[in-house]
Amino acid sequence: MEALVTDLMNWVHAHPHWANLFVLVVAALESFLVVGLFVPGTVVMFGIGAMIAAGSMELVPTLIWAAVGAVLGDGTSYFIGRYYHQRLRVIWPFRKYPEMIVRGVDFFHQHGGKSIILARFVGPVRPLLPAVAGMLDMPPQRFFVFNILSALLWSPAYILPGVLFGASLGVAAEIAGRLALLLVILVVLLWFSWWLMRRLTRSLQPHARAIQSHILYGARMRLQAARQ
Repeated sequence: MEALVTDLMNWVHAHPHWANLFVLVVAALESFLVVGLFVPGTVVMFGIGAMIAAGSMELVPTLIWAAVGAVLGDGTSYFIGRYYHQRLRVIWPFRKYPEMIVRGVDFFHQHGGKSIILARFVGPVRPLLPAVAGMLDMPPQRFFVFNILSALLWSPAYILPGVLFGASLGVAAEIAGRLALLLVILVVLLWFSWWLMRRLTRSLQPHARAIQSHILYGARMRLQAARQ
């Protein structure tokens, strides 16, 4: 999966004119019924955020395209649930895993309309709630109010962390360069100090006894003056 995500990021970097469409499709699939369980939307959006920080994509258009894709994905799932109604329970894969629908229905009854917003950020029910809302006859106008609001919240929540991460790498690289320069300067100063001390030691060594005698003589004179 990591290799696939890396390949997708490389493809987007190599084809920037398709970047916005790519963001829309990933956001839509990440929200689409059942499919969203298998799409690494979180990782891809994080990577897209890092690409924004690197300057490969623009922030505001990317956020808008991601939100539009999320609205389309949830909206399509909603109309699928509204079309199949209770028959949704007996079509594949729900007839084999009925607990998926039960979990979505319980979540919807527990949180009502705001479950559409909450489900954006809850992995197991994320691609199920819109279809469940349609199956349970939630009015379209009410659904799309929550749908659009949730998409506007989801888009920056999933992309901006990648932007911050990418920006932090740039700052870290800049700081690392400055630290390296400071380290070089420090090493040079330490080497120069060591060289200077050796030179001074060698220069003063022949006069060490004379200096020592002078210091002792001065100490005796001060001691005698103090006694007098």
